[in-house]
Amino acid sequence: MNRGRIKNRVVWAVVALLLFSGVLRAADWIALKGPEGGRITGIVVPQESPATAFVATGAGVFKTTDSGANWSLSGLPGEEIGSIAIVPLQPGVVYASSLHSGLWKSTNSGSTWNLVNAGLRSPSLVGHPAQPDTLLAGPGPFLKRSTDGGTTWEEVTLSAPLRQAGTATVTFSPVPPYDAYAVSGGWGGQDLYRSTDGGVNWSVIWAGYRFTGPVATDTVEPHTVYRANIPGLAPVYTQTSTDGGLTWSNSSSQLGTNNYWIHNLCPVPNLARVLYASTQGGIFKSTDGGSTWFPASSGLPASGFGSGSFNEISQSGFSLAVTPGDTAVYAGAAGQGAFKSTDGGQQWQQNNRGLTALPVQAVASVNDRVLYVGTRYGGVYRSEDGGAHWSARYEGLDSLWSRDVRCLAADPSNPAVLYAGTTRTSYKSTNGGDTWDLKAPYPYRTTSHLVLDPRDPRTVYAGTSTGLVKSTDAGETWANVPGVWGAISSLGISPAAPYDLFVSEGGSSGGALFRSWDGGASWVRANPFWNHVVVIDPSTTKTIYTGSESAVHKSTDGGQTWTTSTIGPPGVNFAVSSLVIDPVQTQSVYAGSYGNGIFSSTDGGVTWAPLDSGLLSPWVNTLAGSTAGHVYAGTNNGVFRLAGGMTLNTRFKLSVRWQTPEGASGWGHPVAVTPDSGYFYFFEPQNLELMVKILDGRGVNGSFWVFYGALTDLKYDLTIIDTQTGAIKMYSNPQGTQAGRVDVAAFQDAAEASSIAEIGDQPVSLIIGEALARRRAKPLAAIEQAAGILLNHDRFQVEVGWTTPGGSSGTGTGVGLTSDSGYFWFFGPDNIELVVKVIDGRGANGRFWVFYGALTDLHYTLKITDKQTGAVRLYEGQPGVPTSGYDLEAF
Repeated sequence: MNRGRIKNRVVWAVVALLLFSGVLRAADWIALKGPEGGRITGIVVPQESPATAFVATGAGVFKTTDSGANWSLSGLPGEEIGSIAIVPLQPGVVYASSLHSGLWKSTNSGSTWNLVNAGLRSPSLVGHPAQPDTLLAGPGPFLKRSTDGGTTWEEVTLSAPLRQAGTATVTFSPVPPYDAYAVSGGWGGQDLYRSTDGGVNWSVIWAGYRFTGPVATDTVEPHTVYRANIPGLAPVYTQTSTDGGLTWSNSSSQLGTNNYWIHNLCPVPNLARVLYASTQGGIFKSTDGGSTWFPASSGLPASGFGSGSFNEISQSGFSLAVTPGDTAVYAGAAGQGAFKSTDGGQQWQQNNRGLTALPVQAVASVNDRVLYVGTRYGGVYRSEDGGAHWSARYEGLDSLWSRDVRCLAADPSNPAVLYAGTTRTSYKSTNGGDTWDLKAPYPYRTTSHLVLDPRDPRTVYAGTSTGLVKSTDAGETWANVPGVWGAISSLGISPAAPYDLFVSEGGSSGGALFRSWDGGASWVRANPFWNHVVVIDPSTTKTIYTGSESAVHKSTDGGQTWTTSTIGPPGVNFAVSSLVIDPVQTQSVYAGSYGNGIFSSTDGGVTWAPLDSGLLSPWVNTLAGSTAGHVYAGTNNGVFRLAGGMTLNTRFKLSVRWQTPEGASGWGHPVAVTPDSGYFYFFEPQNLELMVKILDGRGVNGSFWVFYGALTDLKYDLTIIDTQTGAIKMYSNPQGTQAGRVDVAAFQDAAEASSIAEIGDQPVSLIIGEALARRRAKPLAAIEQAAGILLNHDRFQVEVGWTTPGGSSGTGTGVGLTSDSGYFWFFGPDNIELVVKVIDGRGANGRFWVFYGALTDLHYTLKITDKQTGAVRLYEGQPGVPTSGYDLEAF
């Protein structure tokens, strides 16, 4: 292999081949891989392909091709899918009805989708088993029928008593003569109808009081029909008819003892009289046509159902789908995603990998590594690695509505203390979200906003559906704040003046903004607009932004006068859902919207432009900033982070833009590691590309020092902004070069650079830690016994030894970052000196590859041992030069 050619072109080309495919493009937003889960409203399994399943969610259609082990977004991101259907005689045809836009159709198993009818929004959709283009849809004031694959629809008139307030359920028998059944009606009663001609004509076969519940047909016996008894009244049971609904018999056993609602009945394909039922109390199974039932819920979440209220119970059941012959059962939970059983419902396993369908409604950033998000019906999730992995944290949020988390607030003085506002009330955790306790005396109020007084975090304000409440003892007791009684649509507190409050009250005031200078004791009206959200500039109390319909309003005099900027496409009205000011560059402002993505302004709100690249969902529920300089977006498809931003040493904002030899480009994804150090990855989270640290060297030469080491030979531009002085430094790496750098005169507080003569020719790392090095010095031979770090599935042991010009020596302490990457510090844990990665390049040239980048100019020896073969490679850093390199033929 020609190593010169590798150096210039092949490194990038082969890494691209191994890591990803398709066309690269710059992305403004980075998906944080979760949290995983979501509310599933429907599941379908093609009989001809039982390893494939589609699920309808509030964030689009997701698909599995490996029996639920992995899911991926099939299409329609951000769309709230009310129902999904497949056509038995048309393999690859899938229909999805969005409650936002209408009926979508795919003819290639979900690879692409076309909007075939913008007016049809149906939570109940079914295809005719023998007529591929015939569909039925409900509810609505009328049942609807299409004979052209969903393009056009006609209303179907049901026979008397015509109680057509809404069609609750519609289904076809899958076996000849393919009779159709529909439940229609309203609060006054629901009736069961049957059609024997494909849905053209209908006749009532049962007149009910209140609700009749769901209806389903046996998959083998053509005239066997199942339905639930009246929902909302305990106990619940089923009824079975063997003559097409003319006569009915009750089941001899109930479905649980405290259940009030049967949500779904799901007969098993190709098995007569075997069916499942989902209730708010779990899943049950019958093998004798509904005569007797036994529980089938082991492994399902015990608290995944309603806690008693009518509305909660009515929305908390599982969606169900069964593969032919009962080989697998899928269940979709409210907020908790997909579950699967392969033993007839005896045991269930949660399978949510890739199912990023949880709407994120709140984001709280403790630091760059620890994040919390509040979700719709999924509770609170925590990440301890910057969003790469998430874990549920909702113990104590024990009902569907308490897991509908609208807002989060973290105590800056104690990051383990969190507050969560939910549809019902507010909760508090004192252990990082592990458990939650009810901390509000106002049940049944939606808490949509929580803010903590930055001067005294024990003072908490909660904006609720019936006014503003306040606690001065960390949520133990609460009192109504007089003067603000309507629903709170926005709430803000000034970081610079904690007594300064802004509230948008959506009652008789019409959503106008009110301001209090005394912690809520008195209020004055601050602007005349309807305000969805308000934010205050963190550096001054006089600059305020509010968002309304397609516009952002700004005041620079504390609310006395306002200017208005329209955002979004001309003539398109949408609600500005959220606003956030960049925590480092306060002239940068971001506005989220419901259905139209995110817009940004870099001139303090004067002009706006779309900022959507990389953002899956246009439905943006919240925006949040972090003290580390990140901006987060909570969407219907999970949480995203704005690319290109990381703050080090409290004042320096860093961004990296990369470019391939072919011209593709994008922003580096930042991950902070210590207060002074962080790294960027370009393509995949485990593939670290650039490590940077900024040290305070003002005690030596009046300057901040910049170090960076690269593990890539791509062209990149590293930009660092000193947010205190406005100074900017840019470091450029040419294409095909892998190099690091040390700049000991990068930033100064004074207008002129200080002299660095006192450093002389000594390595700057020696200035940082020579004394400490001498105290802990070891012979270089000690590297033979050093533990180092293990990379690439623990196959490669990596060790480092260092020496100073004065003769001190020691071993580096290794810390793993990803499965393939890690770093070493020499003198202190916050001072990263060397970063290493070992990646599997065997698919390209049969070798494992080594990359290393130095953030030090000390002499070092890097030793890597292949534990499987015993092979050893040594790489050496030259004194006085930050040495980086790679070896594509290492092992």
